[in-house]
Amino acid sequence: ANIGLGDYPDSLELRRTKGLALARSGATLEAKQLARELYDEGYEDEETLGLLARTLKDQWQLSTDSVQKAESLQEAAALCELAFRRELKSRRRNAGYWTGINAATLAVASGDLAKAITLAEGVRRQCLRLLNRSSRDENHYWILATIGEANLILRQLPDAAEMYGKAAELAYKTRSFG
Repeated sequence: ANIGLGDYPDSLELRRTKGLALARSGATLEAKQLARELYDEGYEDEETLGLLARTLKDQWQLSTDSVQKAESLQEAAALCELAFRRELKSRRRNAGYWTGINAATLAVASGDLAKAITLAEGVRRQCLRLLNRSSRDENHYWILATIGEANLILRQLPDAAEMYGKAAELAYKTRSFG
């Protein structure tokens, strides 16, 4: 990403790729700074909001300061929900299920179980529709895993285990995780 940014310093895709690489490598603060810059520049698409939310979630998990933890968790949850709601309005086929399930999980972490259940139910319905309409090679691993997570939030444990099992089986068969 850095090499590409040398030639194309304004490339949104390269900047997001760098941010994701930083986040995945544990450089949380650098990733958050880059994601925040993108957000402050007006990029409010699902990928950018999701990246910023991910860095805030990482900060929540790593912080020992209770105030910073609470603020990071709250902002991460709000960004995921914002991305999810915007994507649903876009009516794109695969819109928002990953930010939706992240919003639901973060709602559980923040103690808002009513919101978590509402979000998880909506995401599960969306993913079941996607599963019925998509071909076998179209994100099935992530769709199945997301349904599993939604079922877990909804305390439908046998259904969660079944979906996680199907996702794991698919990943094993295809050696692919999305």
